[in-house]
Amino acid sequence: MMPYTEHIGIDIGSTWTKGALFLEHEDRHLELIERFEQPTVREDVSDACISIYQRLRAAAVTQDPNIGFSSSAHGGLSIISIGLVPSFTERLAKEAALSAGAKLVHSIAYRISREDIQYIEDQRPDIILFTGGTDGGNRGYILENARALADLKIPTVMIYAGNRDVAPAVKTLISEARNAIELICCDNIMPVIEAPELHEVREVIKTVFMEKIIQGKGLQRACEVLQSLPTPTPGSVFELVERLSDGPLLSADWGLLDIGGATTDCYTAVKDPILDQYEGIPVFHRGISPQRISRSVEGDLGMRLNALQAAAWAQRFGMPDPEGLRAYAEEVTGSIERIPLTAAELVYERRIASLCSSLSFARHAGSLRPIYTPEGLQYMQQGKNLTSLKELVISGGVVRTIRRQAPELLQQGLCEPHAISLVPRTVSLWYDESYIVPLLAHVRNADPGQVRQLLFEHALQKVDRHGEPS
Repeated sequence: MMPYTEHIGIDIGSTWTKGALFLEHEDRHLELIERFEQPTVREDVSDACISIYQRLRAAAVTQDPNIGFSSSAHGGLSIISIGLVPSFTERLAKEAALSAGAKLVHSIAYRISREDIQYIEDQRPDIILFTGGTDGGNRGYILENARALADLKIPTVMIYAGNRDVAPAVKTLISEARNAIELICCDNIMPVIEAPELHEVREVIKTVFMEKIIQGKGLQRACEVLQSLPTPTPGSVFELVERLSDGPLLSADWGLLDIGGATTDCYTAVKDPILDQYEGIPVFHRGISPQRISRSVEGDLGMRLNALQAAAWAQRFGMPDPEGLRAYAEEVTGSIERIPLTAAELVYERRIASLCSSLSFARHAGSLRPIYTPEGLQYMQQGKNLTSLKELVISGGVVRTIRRQAPELLQQGLCEPHAISLVPRTVSLWYDESYIVPLLAHVRNADPGQVRQLLFEHALQKVDRHGEPS
């Protein structure tokens, strides 16, 4: 028996595919042995994955390393979520989709309109997540929405995770319509008020990705060669954040920003997502409590496909030469594989990365709004409290590309008037310059403490931000 275990992790991105070989020693110490990357071939996303896998297997010593791979190529897994009340089931449907690693393209609340049906047919989502009502609660809206959805003229997978008492009727309505919908029923995401149950629906979403989406995303050949099934990249990273935040590992609240070509994802793990008071003033919270570990994705912020949208914020942040930045953003949007070559281009690349990370982080954070009551001033909290966050890892291909020109976490101009943004006043920024976060996500059986240690060992640059937000 070998005194060590090897792990191979591969991630297929829309632009680049990367992979790494990790060695887990007998004392459970974890070490990065090899790392490779090459451009993703759009016509066959399996091609780069197989090439990197073969190189990593050649570098491995053991005959049976643990193998895992993920993909966000071709846009990943698209979901449209449907709920009833925005602050309850609709919000939970969003959270379930995002924590499973899906790309949420649209969300619908209350009654589905004819325009909503047309939008769904135009978008052709991989999955429709249909929710609503507590168990034994609302039936009318759910049945009405089920009748509307039964008329869809597109092939799709529909996951029903609403009021369980209505599930048989939903099955009947969908099946009798003789459409191209594959219906899967699972546990209600909110069986009782303010008691979310997201585990099963997350697992169902990941199963659908593995079983139904592989061929459509061009991953069949990679599955056969690697003898493994892929997971959505954001879902794998979410599980990594969960493992690294379990019990005593969460010694300090922390987060992860993953800046991609099309989107920017934010993950945070905090012990107390709701405040009791702020500067001695009582705080109350409405709606469902924020999850201790959560993910948000900004579909309008990215380094390539959404560079123009990010650059549009430059003037609000007081960045110099906004017109030059816009011109550069136009160039890279039209040539997504382009990398910065000159000093000026590196500056523009850094500014776009700073805008993506800052805006994504600010949107992920909650806020406080002053409310004047007979008892005096109080604050109403909306969203998640991140004031206790101590460490923030910034990852993504751009961090590896620009190296020491690390993106900043800008803090001015982020909050609406009369609101207090719940971002930290002091945070340590760590830069994943080796871009190993999505690869470490596949080292599932290793000691989480060792995985966390390796991550921070390869986060080569640390910057402390101090003081009040400007």
